Amino acid sequence: MLMTATVDFDQDHLDPDHIPVWFKSYFKAEKEFLALSPAIKLLGTGDLEHKMNTVSSIEQSADLMAGLKLRYETDRGELFAKFGAGGYYLEIDDDLPEEYSDYRREDLSNAEFAWFQEYKGRLLFAEKISISAQYKNFRSTDNVSLETRKEIKLAYHFHPAKQFVLKAEKTWYNLDQFERSAGDNGLKVLPFDEDTYYQAYLEFEF
Repeated sequence: MLMTATVDFDQDHLDPDHIPVWFKSYFKAEKEFLALSPAIKLLGTGDLEHKMNTVSSIEQSADLMAGLKLRYETDRGELFAKFGAGGYYLEIDDDLPEEYSDYRREDLSNAEFAWFQEYKGRLLFAEKISISAQYKNFRSTDNVSLETRKEIKLAYHFHPAKQFVLKAEKTWYNLDQFERSAGDNGLKVLPFDEDTYYQAYLEFEF
């Protein structure tokens, strides 16, 4: 389980009442199904992720997914590929510019069945420094990309259960599902379809 709150410094002219705090939570369950070797294992997984109040157009996003994970893990690092499907939800901000005054709040959310693919690699250097990269993509049943997440992380492990982390993360959202005509302009609901942020933090395991 991972729950975080992140303060941002966004100056939002469309939403002067924006509360500058993101909220993110992640719940994970894994069960080993098959050991192909001491290092290679097949696991069943269940993931629940939720994010809200970002600085982009996204009011909140959530996904509840079940899947299979093929993992290769040694003392020096790990590689895994993960695939699954489940429920996907996206809601965009209701602080819209004047061009979209005819939108109703119920037009601004979408829930659907989707599938995902996820890949991660992590390598440990000199016993105390590790670098990892992760990619995750959600797609609709007609194979349209809904959301893509990319992350790279550098960690200094000064204790087996404590580390200092530098991380860059970017998420892109497909807002075409909310597109509606505005006269001849064909404008979309807000142009901010991605979140990018950088973090430096201490992480403790209990």
